[in-house]
Amino acid sequence: MTGLPDYDRSQWQAEAEFFDRKAAEQQVAPLDPRIVQRYAHPAGPWHIDFCFRMAGDLRGKTVLDVGAGLGENSLVLAALGAKVTALDISSGSLEVLTRRAQLSGLADRITTVCSPLEAWDSKETFDLVWIDSFLHHVIPNLPFVLGKIRDRLNPGGRLIVAEPFSPRLLRTLRMALPISTNGTPGERPLNSTEINIIRRCFQGAHTRYFLFLSRFQRFFPFASSLAGLDAALLRAPGIRKLGGYIVIWT
Repeated sequence: MTGLPDYDRSQWQAEAEFFDRKAAEQQVAPLDPRIVQRYAHPAGPWHIDFCFRMAGDLRGKTVLDVGAGLGENSLVLAALGAKVTALDISSGSLEVLTRRAQLSGLADRITTVCSPLEAWDSKETFDLVWIDSFLHHVIPNLPFVLGKIRDRLNPGGRLIVAEPFSPRLLRTLRMALPISTNGTPGERPLNSTEINIIRRCFQGAHTRYFLFLSRFQRFFPFASSLAGLDAALLRAPGIRKLGGYIVIWT
């Protein structure tokens, strides 16, 4: 624990309990082969398709899935040929992941680790570090966490990060509206300040924004069909940072 800034065991406990409760509500089912087929040839306009495109050929690669949760990504990464270490703070989530891996015939390709990343003292390194919706939970310790992530990469290894994003103004407006966030205490989308911290830690990292008009699909089902239009609109400098999700990769 030496050198860990703003260490707060109660925050870790709150996060673990929140996701343990979510895990207890899950129906355990094997990985759908159609999902594997989709991400083996990821042509869609959504951020997760883009992440798998950036990951490339995963056969024989070692992957650390940080904040693996229920295993949505770990299972697919393993099915596509990777040897996956799934790290999460929630033992309940990892139990669901393990059972799903067993049902999917992937148990021999996935190792689970129940620990906060900040406190995991393994020296193992990986060809790819995969992060989907984790960093926005650790914003107070972001520079420290990013250093731990950098230490996990093999020479020439790749980082793929996908996180909710919101400019400060949009975040202020959203918080003024009666919209339930349904998240853990203290979490919030990343903003430009945190993106700059990530870019300083990983020199040469690339960014791409997602979810502009399609972010309203929760309220207007037709909005999900606008993801392709989003891909074009979010390339424009004046609109780009209005995306609700960002992918960062090296």
